[in-house]
Amino acid sequence: MDKPNKYGAVRTDGYASQAEAKRADELQWLLRGGVLESVREQVPVQLGPGFRTIVDFVIVENGVTFAEEVKGVETQRFRDTRRMWAEYGPYRMKILTRKGDRWEREWIEGASER
Repeated sequence: MDKPNKYGAVRTDGYASQAEAKRADELQWLLRGGVLESVREQVPVQLGPGFRTIVDFVIVENGVTFAEEVKGVETQRFRDTRRMWAEYGPYRMKILTRKGDRWEREWIEGASER
């Protein structure tokens, strides 16, 4: 049995939270509909010396690759990831936060985007 998440997230269908599971479903619909070219899940990314993170999704849309993170609570680890992504990220990162029935989006430019 999984131990409870200290931030209240409930593992759903193998995902870390209900929001992440919902987003994975949406991405699969977009992939099947031909809107997206590819979606990879839980992708490890090296961000500089000694800092590795795993992003929720790496997506290719219209030939453009970007990472996507679904966040409920922004932890210190994610604040570190945000900072390192801006310095070393291989592509843009979209951060999604669920607000009722919609997503709020924020973009972080990766190092290769500047």
